[in-house]
Amino acid sequence: QKVLDQMPAEIASRLGGNVISATHIVLNHNPGREILIQAPKKFGEDFRMKTRVLLVKNRIYEIMVAGPNERLTSKEVNDFFDSFAVQP
Repeated sequence: QKVLDQMPAEIASRLGGNVISATHIVLNHNPGREILIQAPKKFGEDFRMKTRVLLVKNRIYEIMVAGPNERLTSKEVNDFFDSFAVQP
């Protein structure tokens, strides 16, 4: 769990952005975080990154979508995140 708590700041630092939110999630009994990051200004005022990170046994899985804020709440993006499955 400690590594998951460090992930929002680590991802934001790697991308040069700022953490807007980090929500605890669970997928198939695996802990994770859903993280929203404000991208650097060079990408535009409304450019953000939505990331889902899961800890499965000793592995970390990360998926990300980037774009304008209104795009990140679209059905397509939600379907993409919901399509990610972890096998037991």
